[in-house]
Amino acid sequence: MPDPEVRQFLPGHVEQRESYIAVLKTIPLWIHVLWIGVIGCLVLTALETLKLPKFGYERAVWTLVQASLGLMAAAAAHVMTFFVAMPSMEKHGPFDLLMKPFDFWRFTIRRLPTGAWRLWMFAWGLTAGFSALVLIGGIRYSAIFETKSGRKKSTWYQTSQLAPAERRAISVWNG
Repeated sequence: MPDPEVRQFLPGHVEQRESYIAVLKTIPLWIHVLWIGVIGCLVLTALETLKLPKFGYERAVWTLVQASLGLMAAAAAHVMTFFVAMPSMEKHGPFDLLMKPFDFWRFTIRRLPTGAWRLWMFAWGLTAGFSALVLIGGIRYSAIFETKSGRKKSTWYQTSQLAPAERRAISVWNG
């Protein structure tokens, strides 16, 4: 009895090793465009990171603009996917745009390569947005927790000082 773990070939079949090029040729063209675009976004963001000054206003503005444009492109692609899929889907309403996003993307992915540009726009927008925040940076997120004196705000400190002050005000008021 043949071993089930060993692959058995039909008589006359010759096993040929597939080259990487042959495997890449079997992948649809729209997938190549997708990954080339994602890698391109990452490379361009990394190059911009090297050109910008380490700190300063210019780096922060570039980060905010690239992140905003990328995330807006991804949001626009998501809304377009919603409007394309909506007529063909039952029991979905406008609120499902945010609550059930995967249903609409599943609908779009089933119909690929038709409308592949929406998937490209979504993936490239997310890549541009998040790579700006992660690779370029330049935004001090901790600044919102600092006061003018440079110390961090402490809610505990502020609220703990209220009780003695109120007590003094009440004792002065009552005489």
